[in-house]
Amino acid sequence: MPPCTARRSSRAGSRTASRPTRTSSATPWPDRAGPPAPLEVAQAGNELTALSVKQSLALQSLLAAQHRADTKLLVFAQLPRMVAGPATAGPRNPA
Repeated sequence: MPPCTARRSSRAGSRTASRPTRTSSATPWPDRAGPPAPLEVAQAGNELTALSVKQSLALQSLLAAQHRADTKLLVFAQLPRMVAGPATAGPRNPA
């Protein structure tokens, strides 16, 4: 069976080329006629970098929130000792 071809647009001056649709995956890019263009590769790389940065910022935010929570727990755990003063405190002016 011959591959199907897309129909051209009926508008005058249309520059869209019709490409046959592929029925077998003879190339590593089954949905295109050839390898991706350099601009597409660069854009994909930029998107991956942006996702990596976004993930790093989210992780940094979570770590900062955890540190703040741990610090509050530590301060509140020591609060009774801070208010009461040192346990072995004697008179300040022994004179």
